[in-house]
Amino acid sequence: MKIKGFDDVFYIDEFELHKQRDGHSCCHFSAAISEDTADKYATMAGTAALVQLDDGMPVFNGIIQEISIEKTYSVTSLDVTLTSLSVLLDQDEKNRIFQDPQKKFCDLLSAQRLALSACELRLADKLKTEIYEAVAVQSQETDFAFIQRIAACCQTHLWVNDVFADKVIIAIDDVNINQRVMKIENEEIIASKYKQQCRGKKKWYSQDIKLQKYIELGRIVTLGKSSTKYVITAVTVRKVHESTEFTYEIEELKKKDIPKGADKFSLEKTIKLKARVTNVKDPEHRGRIQVEFIDDYVEDMDRTESKRAWFDYGTFYGGKRGGIVFLPDVGDVVEILFTNGTCFAYSALRQEALDEECSNVEEKYIGNNTKQRIFWKNNSLELHSFENKIYMDENKIELCVGSNQVCIDEDKILLKTAENELVLQKNGILIQADSTVDQQAKTIQIKGNSKVHMESGGSATVKSNSSLNLQGRTVHIS
Repeated sequence: MKIKGFDDVFYIDEFELHKQRDGHSCCHFSAAISEDTADKYATMAGTAALVQLDDGMPVFNGIIQEISIEKTYSVTSLDVTLTSLSVLLDQDEKNRIFQDPQKKFCDLLSAQRLALSACELRLADKLKTEIYEAVAVQSQETDFAFIQRIAACCQTHLWVNDVFADKVIIAIDDVNINQRVMKIENEEIIASKYKQQCRGKKKWYSQDIKLQKYIELGRIVTLGKSSTKYVITAVTVRKVHESTEFTYEIEELKKKDIPKGADKFSLEKTIKLKARVTNVKDPEHRGRIQVEFIDDYVEDMDRTESKRAWFDYGTFYGGKRGGIVFLPDVGDVVEILFTNGTCFAYSALRQEALDEECSNVEEKYIGNNTKQRIFWKNNSLELHSFENKIYMDENKIELCVGSNQVCIDEDKILLKTAENELVLQKNGILIQADSTVDQQAKTIQIKGNSKVHMESGGSATVKSNSSLNLQGRTVHIS
């Protein structure tokens, strides 16, 4: 076993390399060193080291996570723990929103879009063209955890290829990038062990085999004369005494043998984010809205309007014929809730100070931006439309249009303008006018059961184009 960067160790005392699908690879070794080189090794944490077999074949490239040096009377030794370069993707938690309803999984898993350095992503062919319409959220997840979750969503696996000196390749597929079948002869198998595992009602089988040669994680193999294909799901390389053992966990490769992840790509927890409304003209007329996310810690990956998703907006009542329709305006800030694989906008957050007429928050109020208002005040209900108003309280109803007024209470009905007034009361009708009262009709009849009194402060004219009859028990003309 050779480890670049540790060429001058006396000997490697212990060594173990473990690789498994859906996770990082890890390596641990201890070695005896010269006391003169101890200081050099003590500062190597965070640097990369390449592990090779004796024949020079690279089997692992990783980052030194921990290094310790122990000095005794007789020997100086170091203890080193490494993790594959993929650990660089598993450090910083990110918050990203992917809205585009036409996005493919290859868009979600673009190394450029995720800003991954020293990393190459290789996707199964089925993932390169498959469209994922729902909004995807990377919520307080590292890039590695996000990629793991997408692989589970697609009911496939993640494979870390960490044998390269300057990069790591992550494959998302049922098997690793090298899909050529390798045959293992029976005589090459030193030992084998069968295992049955269960999780709840689900059971599956696996097999461990020991060989004297290295095979990369995720390779497809056959055993002896059997045509059954297996995939290597874990690799362990261990130095025992002066020999090296290679142990492999294999599972039969079946189309339905891959453990299912989430039924759909969804969040593990409920979150809500702030967003600004950019469009309310839903082409499907369902009352949905488009938004851009505005929290400083969230990367909105689809800011182009054509790539934004349409979010359902919560309403008090939907009904069969529209129910209540109160959508926020463009520019309003709303909350977007992500839960159980769904997302929707459900409330608007006030950003501006209330108008003076609405500032008494103990009174309930609904209004829009064009001065249409409904006030539920302590003792009355008021409907305003610009300068027009309907006022209702316990005793009366008033309708006001400019200076004109209609007032109805228990005792009377009042129709009033700036100059004239008509009052209908229980005990009579009152007409008051500053100018003229004009009555015109085919027939006008005035009748008083007791008295009829007509009086003019000036001249009075009674005229008929036909006959004029004055009739009474006594007629006085003076």
